[in-house]
Amino acid sequence: MSINYFFTIVVYYYIISVCHSELEERHDYDTASANSYTVLAVLQNAELPITLTSGLPMRLSIAPLTTGIKLELRNDTRNVTQEGSPGFVIFQVHSQVHALTLSLTPQYEYESSVNTTAAGVVYVYKILSEHPTAYLNNTHNTSVQVLIIATSYTDRDPIPGGCSLEFAQEQAPYCKLHEHYSIAATLNFQFAQQISARGSPVSCETSYQLNSVEYDVYMYFLKHNDFSEDEYFASIEKLLTVNSIQETARKVHTLDSKEKTSVGFGLYRGQGAMYAVIARDRETLRAVPYVPIGGYGCKLSEPAHTCDGYNVIVIAVLLAVIGGMLWLLLWVWLCIPVVSILLTGLVLGYVCSSLLFFVAFGGLDFFRNGLNYAMVFLSIVLLVPCLLLPFSNLVSLVSTAVVGSYAFVVAIDQFTRGSMTYVVLNSVRHGYSEFSEAFVLVPFQTNEVVLTVVWMVLAVLGIALQLRRERQRAPFPPPPSLTWMQYVRRPGSSIAIDDSSSETSQDDDREPLIQARLPVLMYGATLDAVTGDRPHHVDRRQTL
Repeated sequence: MSINYFFTIVVYYYIISVCHSELEERHDYDTASANSYTVLAVLQNAELPITLTSGLPMRLSIAPLTTGIKLELRNDTRNVTQEGSPGFVIFQVHSQVHALTLSLTPQYEYESSVNTTAAGVVYVYKILSEHPTAYLNNTHNTSVQVLIIATSYTDRDPIPGGCSLEFAQEQAPYCKLHEHYSIAATLNFQFAQQISARGSPVSCETSYQLNSVEYDVYMYFLKHNDFSEDEYFASIEKLLTVNSIQETARKVHTLDSKEKTSVGFGLYRGQGAMYAVIARDRETLRAVPYVPIGGYGCKLSEPAHTCDGYNVIVIAVLLAVIGGMLWLLLWVWLCIPVVSILLTGLVLGYVCSSLLFFVAFGGLDFFRNGLNYAMVFLSIVLLVPCLLLPFSNLVSLVSTAVVGSYAFVVAIDQFTRGSMTYVVLNSVRHGYSEFSEAFVLVPFQTNEVVLTVVWMVLAVLGIALQLRRERQRAPFPPPPSLTWMQYVRRPGSSIAIDDSSSETSQDDDREPLIQARLPVLMYGATLDAVTGDRPHHVDRRQTL
C-alpha cells in the first residue's frame, strides 16, 4: 500500500500543479415597442466597402462613403399610440476580434464615436420626419465580418447608458469588458436615463434620486471549443431583446441606481461567454437591453493561440513527482500512520470543498466576501477528515479512489478544453482579489457531463476494488524503515546487526519467556521476528 500512497500523493500534486498553470427571476415588462433590424456583412476597404452576407432589411439602408459606410434607418416613423411615438434608435456593430469605429457623425468625432468589438450609439429623434443615421469605419488592413443591428424604441422607454458619467459619450448604450490575466473579468456600463410616463426625459440627477431603474445582469456561455464567427454572432442574436435574454442567458445579479455599475465574473481560458444588461423602470414597466458583449478569457487576435494550456503539463508532472516523493519521505521519516491518514483526509476534504463551491456555491453573492468564503471552505476541508478519521482504512480507500479518478478526468479535460480542471483551480484563484469578488458561474455543458459521469464511475469502482483487495489485510502497512529492520533481524539474514543492548549470550540455549518482537504500531501489523511468518493482523489491545 506504500506504493498506492505514493501514486495518490503524485496525483494530488499533479492536480494542484495543473491548476496553477441560480434560479432566474422573470419580469413581465412591456417590450413590444422595440423593432430590430439585423444584417451580417463583411467590411472591407474603401474601393469595396461592404459585402452583404445576409438579406438586407427593407428599412435599413447601407451606403458606401469615402471613409467607411453610412447606416440609415428609413420609414420608422409610426403613428403615436398608447405605446408612444418613436423616441430613439440604438445602432450596434459586433466583430469577433477587430475593434471597429461607430459614430453619429461622418467626421468620427471623439465625443460621438466608440471604438470596440461591441460598439453602440444612441440616435435620439429631434423631429419624426428625419432618418436615424450612424457611420461605421474599419481601420484595419483586413476584411472584417460584422453584425450590424438597428433597434428602434419609443419615447417612453428608458435610454440605456443615457446618463453616462465615465464613458466619453454622453449617451453610451454599450458595455466594457476588462479581463484580468484570464482569471476574472469586470463588466462596466453606464446608468440609464429615465423617461416619465408622459414621454419626457428625466434629468440624470433626478433619476439617481428616484432610484426606480434597476439593472439585471446576465451571462451566457458559448459552445465548448467553438471559436467560429458563426457561433459568436448566433450568440449575440440571442441577446438582442429582453425576452430572448431572459429565456437564453442566466441571471447573475441585480443592481439599482445607488450601486456601482460594475460586476465581476470568473473567467475560463478558452471558454467563450456573452454578457448582457437589461435596464428596467419599475414605475413605467418598460425595459431595454444594453449592447451585449463577449470574450474568451484569452486573445484570439494573437498569432499563437493563447487559449491553449498544453505547455504546463510537463511542468505539472515534474512538480507532481517531486511533491509525491517529499510526502512519501515524510511518512518514512515519521513512521506515524495517523499523519499520512490525516494528510490524505485533508486532500479528500479539499477536493470535496472545491467541488461544492464549483457546482453550488460559486454563484452566490454571500461568498463574494473573502472571509465568508475562507471560513466555509476551510470548515468543509476539516469536516471530511474529522468524520472519517476514526475509520482509517476507509479514509485511505475513498481518498485514493476519488482523487485518483479526478486526476484521470483532469488529464482528459486538458485536451478537450473543458472546465473540470477549475474544480480545484477556482479555490486557488480566490487568492486574487479580482476573482474573490466576482460571480463564479460554471459552463456545465456536454464535456462536463460526460467527464463527471466518468469520474463517478471510476471513483465507485476504485472504492469497490480496494475494499475487496484489502479485506484480509491490515488496516495500514508498516513503514518501509520498520519492514527493513524486520528483514535484517530474520534468521539467516546476511546483514549483521550489532545489538549491544542484548544481555543474552550467544551460547545461552535457554528459551526466553517472551519471544522478541519489534514494536507494533496501532494501525498496522508486522512480521514475526523469529519465524518470519507472513504479516498478520494484530489486536490493538495486545501488549508486547
